[in-house]
Amino acid sequence: MDAVANALESYRGRDRFVRTVCYSSRLLGGLLAVQAGGRPELGRRLLLIAQQLSNCRATLRLFDDLSMFLYSRGYGLGGTVRASGEGDGA
Repeated sequence: MDAVANALESYRGRDRFVRTVCYSSRLLGGLLAVQAGGRPELGRRLLLIAQQLSNCRATLRLFDDLSMFLYSRGYGLGGTVRASGEGDGA
């Protein structure tokens, strides 16, 4: 249980978990929706869940971009860093 909690604390772990549930829901939903004696209503619900999870992953990726933007903004453009080879007589 601790391994699951540790995995979900990181962005990569959350993305893997959501992706796995999303694709599993898509697979099961597709199979149930087209199967002759299956449960098409459950299949449609699983496909709807898969779509919502896909949207969730896209939103999580946007937040990841935001944190990278904030990190880059804090780092700056490197105006005080000398270019390599500058001032060393080369």
